[in-house]
Amino acid sequence: MDLRSRSRVQLPLHKIRHGMPGWHMTNTAGGGMAPRKCQVIDIDIEDDASGYWPVKIRYIDRKADNQQGWVNPKHLRFERKYSDLKIDKHLECWHRPTYKGIVLPPQRVVIKEFDPNDPQKNVLISYVDSDAKIFGRQITFREGWINDRDLWLGTGPEEEDALIETLLNEVDSKEEAERKFLVGCSCFHIAEIDGEKTKPLEVTVVERDELEHSAQNCRIQYKDNDYVVGSTRHRLIGGWVSDSSLLTKRQVKEGKLEGAATLQNPRHVINSTWKCVPTVSGEPLEPRKCRVVEKGCDMELDIRIEFLPREGEKYAQIDNNRFLIGGWTSSKELRPCDD
Repeated sequence: MDLRSRSRVQLPLHKIRHGMPGWHMTNTAGGGMAPRKCQVIDIDIEDDASGYWPVKIRYIDRKADNQQGWVNPKHLRFERKYSDLKIDKHLECWHRPTYKGIVLPPQRVVIKEFDPNDPQKNVLISYVDSDAKIFGRQITFREGWINDRDLWLGTGPEEEDALIETLLNEVDSKEEAERKFLVGCSCFHIAEIDGEKTKPLEVTVVERDELEHSAQNCRIQYKDNDYVVGSTRHRLIGGWVSDSSLLTKRQVKEGKLEGAATLQNPRHVINSTWKCVPTVSGEPLEPRKCRVVEKGCDMELDIRIEFLPREGEKYAQIDNNRFLIGGWTSSKELRPCDD
């Protein structure tokens, strides 16, 4: 055992924290154990009778390729300093705040107070940068009491940033769709004349019926009452339409002419293909291509996937003797395909 190995220790589950860097002891071809550098990204400290491992890691070595999965904490090693870690005043660490229902990347915080008698919210944190700019949005963070288990001892996975930004954009677009077509506002509508659709025409919303959520709930008036097709002039009357058929100026400018229908999580689209990291016996494998086969109602395990066979395979396989079966998982685990 070398000096580096002696400086690494195994920690009990209650001392393992989000964001901790460490090493995962993996099996080698010769029957030994080899450390792979990793980071803790999730912990399930509740009693779990289902047999799943309670610590989720991602590899951060050169061979990582965004591999992550749930592992046995007995196979993890950490720097010895973490065995003496004490959560107390003045400790600097990170916290992942929530903004519009989306968990943001870890933000640096300082512990201002610690209350060991409160089992729920026992640390008062203050953000080092209380006015941070995240993905182009100026967001203000206020100090408050949280549970010390929600603290991070490192920054989060950078590969999550793109997904977080996409989710924020989806929330912003949905909020815009819900509030944009008020009485008096200007927007655009695509009419149909003699079976042909017009270009987006500017209209004004002159009345709304809030009781009609799925039918014709907006009465519009065209800015220009005349529309010419060839040599024929048509009179545009206006009337009641669904707000899902109206467009903002930005949508018209960007060429998004589908209307303001409710946005759908792209990871909920049946038969869409993604990449997901399968886990076998608690060990993450390399990312494999999969497709979404069903959308469920569970908030966490919201989609069912099946892994797709690689070239030369009839079915998705781990090796010659084992098949790779999908199942219910979180849509957050999916990543865009590289090809």
